[in-house]
Amino acid sequence: MPLGIVLFLQTFLLRSDAVDVAVINSVAALIGMLPKGLVLLISLALSTAVLKLGKQHVLVQNMYAVEALAHMDSLCLDKTGTITQGTMSVEGVYPLANVSQQVLEEKLANYTAASMDSNLTMSALKQYFEDQSATVGATQVMPFSSERKWGAITFETAETIFVGAPEYLLNEMIDEINIAQNEGLRVLLVGESLTTLGDDQPDIMDMGIQPIGYITLSDPIRPNAKRTMAFFQNEGVAIKVISGDNPQTVARVAKKAGLEGRTQAIDMSQIQDEKLVRQAAHQYNVFGRVSPQQKKLLVSELQEADHIVGMTGDGVNDILALSQTDLSIAMAEGDGATRQMADLILVNSDFGDLPAVISEGRRVVNNITRSSSVFFIKTLYSLIVTLICIALNFPFPFIPLQITMIDKFIEGYPAFFMSFEASNEQVKERFLPKALAAATPSALTVSFAILVSLFLVKVGILDFETARTFDYILLTGVSLFAVWKSCFPFNRLRLFLALTSTIAMSVIAVALPYFSDILTIQPMSINEVIISFILLVVAFGFWKICHRYESHFKDFFIRLYL
Repeated sequence: MPLGIVLFLQTFLLRSDAVDVAVINSVAALIGMLPKGLVLLISLALSTAVLKLGKQHVLVQNMYAVEALAHMDSLCLDKTGTITQGTMSVEGVYPLANVSQQVLEEKLANYTAASMDSNLTMSALKQYFEDQSATVGATQVMPFSSERKWGAITFETAETIFVGAPEYLLNEMIDEINIAQNEGLRVLLVGESLTTLGDDQPDIMDMGIQPIGYITLSDPIRPNAKRTMAFFQNEGVAIKVISGDNPQTVARVAKKAGLEGRTQAIDMSQIQDEKLVRQAAHQYNVFGRVSPQQKKLLVSELQEADHIVGMTGDGVNDILALSQTDLSIAMAEGDGATRQMADLILVNSDFGDLPAVISEGRRVVNNITRSSSVFFIKTLYSLIVTLICIALNFPFPFIPLQITMIDKFIEGYPAFFMSFEASNEQVKERFLPKALAAATPSALTVSFAILVSLFLVKVGILDFETARTFDYILLTGVSLFAVWKSCFPFNRLRLFLALTSTIAMSVIAVALPYFSDILTIQPMSINEVIISFILLVVAFGFWKICHRYESHFKDFFIRLYL
């Protein structure tokens, strides 16, 4: 906006041009600085990706999450419902001490009847005990908490039954429970206390809990879990398995699913210091007994290490971490609140749908990055040429209609069709620095050519209208160079797009004499046509030299971007 205002005032006040001329000159510079076609192209590409993912049973709730898909290099996976099928079933109920099987099952039937929990574990318990009726009523219910890792109910008999993670209810682990956990089973301890629950959360040490039994539950690994895990690892995506379950169980499941590298789990319940939690994010791949706050902290630490983090989840305890991630993925069978805030929802609740999701994100970003450099040529040279025109007190050499012709046949047409190509290459670079660096050689070539032509006008060798004609031809030629480069390596589609773009602009060039008044371009003589051709050859050589320094341009834009 400041440059547009300065250009208008210069045209209107210093050169005393009419208001309409001043407006047209200023608008031409401003619309040149805006890669306006790119906005439409990105919107179309993302919308197409949303439709394609919908057909693959993935609901996209945030369209711009498609870009995060392509850049994601770390993926945090929940165990239950993601790696496993999320169909929890009770394997067995085993009494401890002097408690009989019948008494233990009766107490658990009372517990499940009184419990208001609706998680997968409680659903499995209620199904297991659905044929048994409650024999006593409850007086106070403390629901299961993912932070406490246990729930408790006081009954009319003044006894309190606890059901939860053994590590949180016992001072010393029982051998039978250790064996079950090492086999990859989920284990819940059943404890009994003669102390009733108070209004506040009770102190476990003061409750005098006696273990009376334990429950083993299994959740089968998804059939495609190994294949999906291998896909991510082959594509350079670091996998972190984060779960609230027992570390041994989580480690066993992660190993069965094919997680490579360090599969020894860390027990996060033993770590309270934030610094140690952040260190663990880099030292381990498997985490057990993770609290919701710790999940969020692990994600945050990975992000601070410059990783693009995605996370899957299905429960309320995942919401904190999902809200922190760059890409949140929820299972359709999960909690409603989790689905509400997620960027993507896997409609089939199938972890195996994720590779297709990643591929679609890469297709969009790779294709947009490849074609967007042509759009940014206009942005960069318009900025540079505007500064040159202000310095030399010349009008902007192009009018809006001329820029529109470039937009249609050189920028919009090939970029639109290339955006639909299949592309599954890893995205390793940031979009904006890469696109700007690719556009810089062409922008510098155009800017240098215009600077030379305006200098020749200044010294009286060329008149402004002739210089404007040469400038437009050079702009068209250099833009076509960029189109050909963006289409390389060629396939049938890209070669067709490059050829038809060149033919279209050639036809326009031949027809220029008939539209010279509309385009404000002067008809050229044979000698001027020859000179234009020579200038294009020289411009091509200059363009090739500039491309040798593209990596330096990229470094500059990366530093500017950061």
